[in-house]
Amino acid sequence: MNGWAIPTVTDIAFALGILSLLGNRVPASLKIFLTAVAIADDLGAIVIIALFYTADLSLPMLFLAAVAIATLIVLNWQKITRIAPYMIVGVILWFSF
Repeated sequence: MNGWAIPTVTDIAFALGILSLLGNRVPASLKIFLTAVAIADDLGAIVIIALFYTADLSLPMLFLAAVAIATLIVLNWQKITRIAPYMIVGVILWFSF
């Protein structure tokens, strides 16, 4: 069981590295798609690590993270383009995780 979640983090990073080495020979749409998959894959790895590699989860911190994510979504829906609100909420989100 020790270390079985590590490949979930490194597999897409390896593929992104190969695509960056290929440069312009790879379509930009493929790079964007693989980057989106990498983000989803990393979030999944975080969930795996949180569920299987910790003794307990902090529900207040998870709630704070959910509120921060909801706040980021609302900021985006409101078409707020200033970076300061996103940075503040991002720091809170980082702290909660």
